Amino acid sequence: AVNGLVSVTGSNLSTGTGADNSGVNVTGASTLIRTTGTGNLNIMGTGGGAGAGGSDVGVRWGVANAINASGSGNITINGTGGDTGGSGTNNFGVSGTTALTISGTGSLTMIGQGGGAGGTASASYGVNLAAAIATTGGAISITGTGANASGATNYGVRSAGLNSGGGNITVNGTGAGTGNNNIGYSLAGGISA
Repeated sequence: AVNGLVSVTGSNLSTGTGADNSGVNVTGASTLIRTTGTGNLNIMGTGGGAGAGGSDVGVRWGVANAINASGSGNITINGTGGDTGGSGTNNFGVSGTTALTISGTGSLTMIGQGGGAGGTASASYGVNLAAAIATTGGAISITGTGANASGATNYGVRSAGLNSGGGNITVNGTGAGTGNNNIGYSLAGGISA
């Protein structure tokens, strides 16, 4: 969209015990969600599922640079993991397995809540970024809260490198639940502003 808002919302209402009940899943070699000009980009997703299935992610992408604002627009990604009351793993709020490099000058905001609350879910991070995230001068803000469950390693935020090209970078991670090793922020890479 040129100068227009792009808003994507996905809610998974499944109550099944199978895996991969995501709200928004950006995948496929040619997949792209993008704005140009002044347009903002908002993506919101809520995972579904129950039981032992796991990988019930709010918003996830697996294609490099599949989300982008090439002008001055801002990007907001907000995800809530599913599997409420379940025992699955990897119920991330927001999850990216490939890099994002935002080519415009706008900001990038991610907000994630790990799923599996009230159950025994583990490794259900608020925000899980397995590859580098970069902007071109725009601020980066990441806020994540791990699953409020009895399992372990429910991190708030886990990320690879972050590079803003001069903009501010803010990370707020809150580990949650009653298990072990519920770290607020786990960093595997450098942070550069």
